[in-house]
Amino acid sequence: MLKTVFIWLSLAVFTLCYGKNNPENYKLVYPKYIPVYSNFDVSLITSDIFPGADRLELYVLPDGNISLQKIELKSIYESTGLSFSAALLRGYDGDAYKTVINFSDTTLTSGIFFQILMNFKSESASRSSLNFYGVFKKGSKIVGSLAAGNGDMQSNFIPVNLNFYRPQKNAGRALLIGRDSFIRFNMNNIPVHNLLTEFWIKFSGVQNSFLQITSKDNPDFNYSLSLNPFQMLLVKAGSGPLKFIDPYFAGKKSWYHISADISFSDHLIYFYCNGKLIAQSQIPFFLKPENIEYEFSNQSQEQSFQVDLLRFIDFNNSIDVSFANRNYVNFISDSSTVISQFNFDITDSYPSSDMISISSSGTQLVKSDAPIFARAPELNVVPFGSSYQLEWSGGDYKQANYYVLQKSANNSDFADLINIPADNSTDKSYSFIDKNDGTSDVIYYRIKQVNLNGSVTYSSQVKIGLGQVPSFIVEQNYPNPFNPKTSIVVNLQEDSQLEVTVYNLEGKEITRLFKGYLSQGTYTFSFDATDLPSGVYLYKVSTPKYSEMKKMILTK
Repeated sequence: MLKTVFIWLSLAVFTLCYGKNNPENYKLVYPKYIPVYSNFDVSLITSDIFPGADRLELYVLPDGNISLQKIELKSIYESTGLSFSAALLRGYDGDAYKTVINFSDTTLTSGIFFQILMNFKSESASRSSLNFYGVFKKGSKIVGSLAAGNGDMQSNFIPVNLNFYRPQKNAGRALLIGRDSFIRFNMNNIPVHNLLTEFWIKFSGVQNSFLQITSKDNPDFNYSLSLNPFQMLLVKAGSGPLKFIDPYFAGKKSWYHISADISFSDHLIYFYCNGKLIAQSQIPFFLKPENIEYEFSNQSQEQSFQVDLLRFIDFNNSIDVSFANRNYVNFISDSSTVISQFNFDITDSYPSSDMISISSSGTQLVKSDAPIFARAPELNVVPFGSSYQLEWSGGDYKQANYYVLQKSANNSDFADLINIPADNSTDKSYSFIDKNDGTSDVIYYRIKQVNLNGSVTYSSQVKIGLGQVPSFIVEQNYPNPFNPKTSIVVNLQEDSQLEVTVYNLEGKEITRLFKGYLSQGTYTFSFDATDLPSGVYLYKVSTPKYSEMKKMILTK
């Protein structure tokens, strides 16, 4: 019976993965967050749709910053290791490794989907590239390929661009949930309209029902999250079908951000992984937030998982606001309130409160390498005659030791201009005036924030130049997020025609706030979104010489 359920669930996963129009015969998934010097998994799912093909020859082409450790073949009928060896690929100069899947030697009959699971190790680089090249053969003849290129080998490469991060001391410790251990959170008295639960998780292997979300007074509210043998993150509803499901690959030893958003007004629950909707379900009409229970538990005999930065939030924003805060300890929002947050840095004994009762058994604290970073300050540059006034503020000022203003003419070799000690007691603004010496038409500025724990974070780079000074400076709208009105401030550097337009994310014009001629000065434009739905909008400010676009978030 269990085997039947396993096969059915696996088939469901593959059907969902390929239930969309896809010109290629594959689905490739890899982690978004990978620590340096760590192992990570890449999943390639495909099938033999080429009649007569007797094998798939797969070439793995990593650059020098990563190394291939292991390859496994998985299907609903078998799971086995695959051998691989260094190989020469004509027309390719880099390292290449080859593995072969012989269809005649396996249960992979035509139309059966299978997974090629590859494990790599990252080195010290911040970026890496990886390519795959796969051909289906019958004897010595190529009968098809994984990618839908134009026929030459290079166009049939499947490219992957990987990004790595250096774990910061800011991550502290994580909660390790090993065999027969659990931690349970009971909501007691939380008067909310929407309850968002979010956390980081790292798996060491397959996990059957690692999180259960239930209600003490309503058995129809029952959800469980699990990681199946194909390392697909699945949501299962205990009563009734899910309205939407799209499984998400979660590799071992990489961190994934999971969110469960319960809307009591819309009677829906949404599940996200790394910002992607993976499941949605209707919830009971009379569900009460004070009766909801969350339990992380581990029934695995051999595997474990880690949890970090767990938050329960009275959430009244667009979900994008949550995603924008997921890498930071401090949650910033004008409309939502963190009910309780667990960084797991101090103790594994958590006192209950009036709003949340907590119980646990067998959990441990371990050093965390989760992608939790110090928030960088925001840098703005304002032309000031023949000089530039540089201003910065925000970020995790309580963690900052000092700031270094840096400058570059080529966007790579940055020189220090000034060091300024941080004031950890208040979120203040800092400024410095730099004279334009005329040695470069383009100048790049950034702020290097050196934190008290020794970690370093950088602001976004600000580019000035292209042979001319921008004709205006546009500030981020305020407030942001907003409901339903916000203001856009434009500092016009010279007399000019000016246009301010609002668009939705599809590029459709919503409204034009202004179009006409203005003299030099500072202007404020008001945007009223009373009749618009919540979401992300764009506002574009342009003159005949220059244009700039920024995002703003409407929450209702």
